[in-house]
Amino acid sequence: MVPPWPQGPLACGQLQLQWRAAGDCEFGVLQPAVRHLWEPSGVRLDAAHESRGVRGSWINQTYSTPYTGYNETYGTSPANPLQYNNDTLANTYLTGFVQDAITPIKALTITPGIAGVDFQTQFFNNGASYTPPGAVNQTIAPSDSKVFTRAEPSLGARFLIAPHWSVYGNAAETYQNPGDNAFGAYSGSNVIDLATLKPVKSVDYELGTRLLIRRAGLLRHFVMNADIYRDTLSNETLTTYISTGGGFATTQFAQASATYKGLNVSAQDSPTWHWHVFGTASLTRAHFDSYVPGGSTTNYAGYPISYSPDVTASLGVNYRVAFGRYLVSPGVSDQYTGTQYMFSNLVNAPTNNVQMASYNIVNTQVAIKAGTGIAGLSAVTLTVGVTNLFNKRYDPIQYITSGGYFGGNSAGAVLADPGAPRQYFVNLNARF
Repeated sequence: MVPPWPQGPLACGQLQLQWRAAGDCEFGVLQPAVRHLWEPSGVRLDAAHESRGVRGSWINQTYSTPYTGYNETYGTSPANPLQYNNDTLANTYLTGFVQDAITPIKALTITPGIAGVDFQTQFFNNGASYTPPGAVNQTIAPSDSKVFTRAEPSLGARFLIAPHWSVYGNAAETYQNPGDNAFGAYSGSNVIDLATLKPVKSVDYELGTRLLIRRAGLLRHFVMNADIYRDTLSNETLTTYISTGGGFATTQFAQASATYKGLNVSAQDSPTWHWHVFGTASLTRAHFDSYVPGGSTTNYAGYPISYSPDVTASLGVNYRVAFGRYLVSPGVSDQYTGTQYMFSNLVNAPTNNVQMASYNIVNTQVAIKAGTGIAGLSAVTLTVGVTNLFNKRYDPIQYITSGGYFGGNSAGAVLADPGAPRQYFVNLNARF
């Protein structure tokens, strides 16, 4: 079980409308998050209003999910599997975005924007035309297609209280195309009601402040940002893959809506040329407004969202010193992850009374940078580091099993994926 909000479709081609290169195609990931809406990299419509912009994108992707489920211990093989699946999902995403900047007074900037999105999806159940003899096709939903067209309004504002102190606010409504499971992939039902299927909707609000202090006591270049936010998600189709024994799995579905709200604070400073310190902290409260497992009428509304830590924090310090043409920079950081509620595969639902323990991990590294004096190669940096310095034993994921993995009377037990032990790494970077 993962947090319900996906991170965005893989962009096979993102078309940026820019003067510098007409038809320039770049690769990237489109994320429908409010924090990305205020920084469009688009056409300058007016040299006197550089923050005005127009942006467009075109994304086309096709992926297949061939799967052959067998276990030779139980008498099945690749040629004679027990389970079979072969779906193809073809997507075309079109986006157009227009933004303006209004400055009614010198200290205030208002940034309205509007985007139009078009999600085109074609779902093909290839397994419907061929499934190996004796195998069960995991998808029985028919091939179909769907197009969603939506408008995404956004509004941002920034007010300068002082030259180095501002407050800001953002609001946006964005959409995400449903995943392949919503169109019927791995569904045991042959009735997928595309007429009622909707794109995932996100309504986001953010209010924050930024502060820069150049010189005050020990502070020399202190930067602090703090914000509170509220994000609501609706029309989600969530999936859980549950072991049924013998090395096989089944897919279970749920319909959900959710709310995230919290506080983020980050700060950093360089009190001297040698030292740099930084830290972050986040408080999160996330719950389902609705969560109904497939085939059930039970609604887990109000339950916390599984694997959403209530507190996360980090603290670090870096030091740098020059030895001739070498710049040596050791550093250490600590990352804290607070308690999280588990997910129960036994009932295909979140829990509100079983939590994972918090943990913190310390990492360290030393970077050595040197100029080369070689034409075309300006610098080389060697980094040596250790993750999980104190070899902390922790479990980043725990869940309540349905019993299919170990069988017997294991249903209801808590299973865990152990975290990585102490690890060493070496990285060499060349700058040309």
